[in-house]
Amino acid sequence: LTFCYSPVVPGAGGGALISSQSANLKAFISKVSPEWAFHFASPPKLLSAVPLLGETDSFALQDKSLTLGDLTIFPTFAIFELSRNPDEESACEWTMDGNGAIFSKAELNDRWSFLFRLFGFETIEAVVAYLGYALPDDSAIGVFDGPGLSKVVAHFTVAGEQVTDKMELHLVKPQINEPWGSYPATNSLQSFKTTPCYHFDYQGVTSDSPGAYNLEFSGEVLETRFERRWNLSGGGTLNNDGGSSPGHNSPPDPGEGTLTLMPKYVWLNPQTGQDEYVAIDVIKDERRIIIYKDHLARDTANFLPNNECKGHVELPNGLFVTVPGGEGGISCIMAASHAYNGTISKPWDQWVKSPSLLRGDARITQWVGCLERGDIISYGLGATPSGHWETFLGEHAITYAADTASGIFRRDTVLTYYDTNNMQSVMFYKRPGNEKVPSYKE
Repeated sequence: LTFCYSPVVPGAGGGALISSQSANLKAFISKVSPEWAFHFASPPKLLSAVPLLGETDSFALQDKSLTLGDLTIFPTFAIFELSRNPDEESACEWTMDGNGAIFSKAELNDRWSFLFRLFGFETIEAVVAYLGYALPDDSAIGVFDGPGLSKVVAHFTVAGEQVTDKMELHLVKPQINEPWGSYPATNSLQSFKTTPCYHFDYQGVTSDSPGAYNLEFSGEVLETRFERRWNLSGGGTLNNDGGSSPGHNSPPDPGEGTLTLMPKYVWLNPQTGQDEYVAIDVIKDERRIIIYKDHLARDTANFLPNNECKGHVELPNGLFVTVPGGEGGISCIMAASHAYNGTISKPWDQWVKSPSLLRGDARITQWVGCLERGDIISYGLGATPSGHWETFLGEHAITYAADTASGIFRRDTVLTYYDTNNMQSVMFYKRPGNEKVPSYKE
């Protein structure tokens, strides 16, 4: 078996040609992606070590068709070529059994020209030429609507004798369902969780954070002859490497990781009577995840200054979501609570705190000097500081808050909101684990 890799073309991924040394049949697999670019599928994995169809070579190839319900929007294309001597061998005829269909170039251009025009091409020849290849006269195109097994046969004559060349193709589609999103992309509302704890589904927090949680992982391999094989590199550990949900254990330290779902081919060894596996690393689905130091670090990444928080929540990508508990948005109490432990339940009532301090009280300056990251400050128009809450970020005396009055997420220096809005009282709450308090005696 030999592999030939294509040059990387702008707007395209890596490529592969596959061929059998015992038969000159080649398959050239490509994908049209919904991101408006042409891509090659992953290099194929030969399964000839598995006794499937005798002398017929068997390959696993990654299916990258895009479906919407039962409708295939973007199929997987396979371009088949037979290397032959035209002086000794006849032109080739192609047949296929399975989940795909064979098209001539003319038939494919007639049926799929609308798809090619979306990318500025008129024909399949133009698409392939853009990717650095030319279509031989004897080539045929297979169009696959999704995963499954297909058997491709080339029929031709050599010196008057009928000859067939065969190839078996397993189109395999590993598909991670959770997380839906992948770091750092924030362009999908589907990946944002709108019940506490609010976060993109690829965002976690360290295992020792208040309100720590593990990420939800699930997926499937769409081809019945293959099973799931999971791997997580960074960002924690898995409970197991198989099954539909491998489980996740959040790590004690922040960082990034890659979740990978790969197929493994299962076959019964007739000599041992045991199932054996062929691992296939080149066919995979991946998601990037990120683990933040705590909820505060994650929330300040998601709820940016001047983004809207009233009536709905504006995410970093400019999309909007509504969340329960705050008339569709996030209030200052909700933001301060959520930044501590991912809830909206005012967890600071039992924290070490200052008394209610009125404007002009000299102790305000002393409490400001003792602020540490995660401490909470509340302000009030009267003697009770219950009108606004903000969380101290610990850098450059900046605080994080949602503000229902202005309708935006804020980043202010300490006491800016207090002074700007002529607040009359203030109270300071020490996050558990923060020990700095003023040395004065009441």
